[in-house]
Amino acid sequence: MHTVPSVSTAPSIPERPARPQRRGPGLAALAALLITAAFPPLDSGWLAWIALVPLLVAVGQTGRPLPAFGLGYLFGLIHWGLGTTWIGSTVANWSGTPVGWVAWVLLTLIQALWHGAAGVALWRAAREAGPVRQAVAAAALWTVIEWLRGQGPLAMPWLLIGYTQHRALPLIQASDLAGIYAVSFLVVFANAALAAGLLARDRSGRFCWRAPATAAVLALAALAYGMAALAWNRASAGEGAVVVAAFQPNIRSERTGLDSVERDLRVLEAQSADAAGQGVELAAWPETIAPEDAVNAPATRGAFSRMARRLGAHVLVGTGYRDDQGRSYNSAALFAPDGALAARYDKQWLVPFGEWIPLRPILPFGDVFHFPEQDVTAGTGAQVQTAGRAR
Repeated sequence: MHTVPSVSTAPSIPERPARPQRRGPGLAALAALLITAAFPPLDSGWLAWIALVPLLVAVGQTGRPLPAFGLGYLFGLIHWGLGTTWIGSTVANWSGTPVGWVAWVLLTLIQALWHGAAGVALWRAAREAGPVRQAVAAAALWTVIEWLRGQGPLAMPWLLIGYTQHRALPLIQASDLAGIYAVSFLVVFANAALAAGLLARDRSGRFCWRAPATAAVLALAALAYGMAALAWNRASAGEGAVVVAAFQPNIRSERTGLDSVERDLRVLEAQSADAAGQGVELAAWPETIAPEDAVNAPATRGAFSRMARRLGAHVLVGTGYRDDQGRSYNSAALFAPDGALAARYDKQWLVPFGEWIPLRPILPFGDVFHFPEQDVTAGTGAQVQTAGRAR
């Protein structure tokens, strides 16, 4: 007697074939354009919540880490290049020659390596078991790489994903917990959750909603925390609230001659006049906004002294400063309501190639870029400055 093997008549569901790998570079480029649009000047912050999905899907569909690195590197080249064109124009003006744009190209080639590493990290995250774990791993690894970009003497923590949400005041209260990196994690997690759902559909034919639902719950929890924190701050401030005026005059960095100094001082004094009579206790100006040394140059120091007396408030101003030994600093000077210089803080963490030149003695192209003859000197200690009731 022969045994006849049983045959199942249930229809099988074939796996969807992998999408052609040639689409990967296009998806990486699309992601780079979308995330760049989330930053100023377009400033479409909402795009950041979906902008990385094409990159995450492309990386997740690759079979090996090297192509994932290439996709991440391509993403970085486009995103970093478009997002930092101001570096090219600044160095070109500084050096007095178009060759300054070479610095922008070199910096883009170097910084894109971080995004290449992120591509490999995202590739590894896509191999976790389950869409939720994939999304958590992707967001965590991306956030760690953002943190690493801000460490060490050559740190350049520009274009962090969390910065795109600067207009979402309740959401960014999550920075109370882990700085800008908490906001970056939230945004990248939402992207990774959507990508994980799409990758699950490629494998099984069905979109997995667990990861996006988890991302939605996490985002709502962050919003609830932020609204509660803002409400608590308003309720607890009461009569103890300190009124701060923050100024951003958008003055070009190219300053030549006495005429530009006088022009800039007129702009600054005119803006400060708008805050008079509004109970301001502290007026804060950006880094290096003073057209001259606000500590030693009589005209510039006098302008900020008058500003402090007119406002009846402390005035904090970013300024270059040169000490009696000829060393230059990037400083913050604090003027008291009576116009006297109350305190000064010197920046400790300096920007490479902007404030100090690494390997200056052996660089072969220093004369081409017209590097300053002297590096900015790093400050030696943290100092908490007191401005009336504010610290």
